[in-house]
Amino acid sequence: MINLLPSLLVIGLCIGILLIVRRGVIAQRREDLAIAAHRGNAADVVVAGKLMRVMRARHLLAIGVALLGAFGMFMLQGFFPKSFGIFLLGSPLVAATLAMGIYAFWKLPTNLKADARSADKRISAGLIPRSTGMFGPAWGILVPGLFAGSLLLGLLIAGFFSGPDERGLFRNLPLTSFSGATLDENMVVTEISATTGSTGPFPGWYYGVPIMGLLVIVGILTLWALHTNTRRPSLHSAGLQEFDTAARNHEGYVISTGVSMLLCFQSVLLLFMAAMSLYSGAVSAAYEIGMTVEPGIPVPSAVDTGLAALSATLGIIALLLIFTGVALLVKLFGWVGSTFGSLEQKSNESASA
Repeated sequence: MINLLPSLLVIGLCIGILLIVRRGVIAQRREDLAIAAHRGNAADVVVAGKLMRVMRARHLLAIGVALLGAFGMFMLQGFFPKSFGIFLLGSPLVAATLAMGIYAFWKLPTNLKADARSADKRISAGLIPRSTGMFGPAWGILVPGLFAGSLLLGLLIAGFFSGPDERGLFRNLPLTSFSGATLDENMVVTEISATTGSTGPFPGWYYGVPIMGLLVIVGILTLWALHTNTRRPSLHSAGLQEFDTAARNHEGYVISTGVSMLLCFQSVLLLFMAAMSLYSGAVSAAYEIGMTVEPGIPVPSAVDTGLAALSATLGIIALLLIFTGVALLVKLFGWVGSTFGSLEQKSNESASA
């Protein structure tokens, strides 16, 4: 029954991940910002175009600093080769920290005007209370929160079971197995004994503590970015209220989709590291009393089915998260790409159609 627990766990997590991908990611429907902008007059279209240019610049800057952050971590790994891959392992969360910092602190302008003569003099004020998760996907806070919570819980569990390596860094997994043997003068096994060893690299405290710190920072910045998107003042013109709502939804989708994608890839790196460590620890020498050990001939090996099943479980979850992360990345590019192009050109295309 114990060996069935990893299988039951992977089945449940697979179903959950597939539901998230089907209902949350693939079912995303992008609002056409151009159509919403043309609900107003000509001056409103000009204002909407200015806001879309700011949105586009913000997206490009967030993507740029995220890529630079990941590249910087790769360079740091080259400068500090004895860091045991900690810079590479944390690169997705570093990219997420930089990108969410852009969205949190670069606020969209709300006082844009076309010109003094054609601008709509009416000012609209919404009376509906706003919450942080009001704009964007319905899962905009739940799914990143689940990813972050699962990652945090996994790191705490891994840290609890981790042990020190030869340098005292908690990046190994201590294991006990019956792979020791006592031989007589004829190289015959007379006794099998338990041995204590370790396997690694394993996501223990050495990797877990800095990643958990980055995880907290990413969570705070993401919530602040969603909060500022919700709480910013509405555009002044009454004809731009539909466009204003569409722009808020757009930003909410970009923020939630982007951070969920990076959390997926961060989880993949840690899961593969843990899976390889567990599989390495599952294989040990299989001595039998009475067998003769001959020099130069390898001893048969045995596989701990529990550790092997757990390793396979983590590997399958990592593969599913890769699929989820790629799907989120494709959707993210779609949302960012929707801010490119001029509203005037789209208006002419719609009129000719």
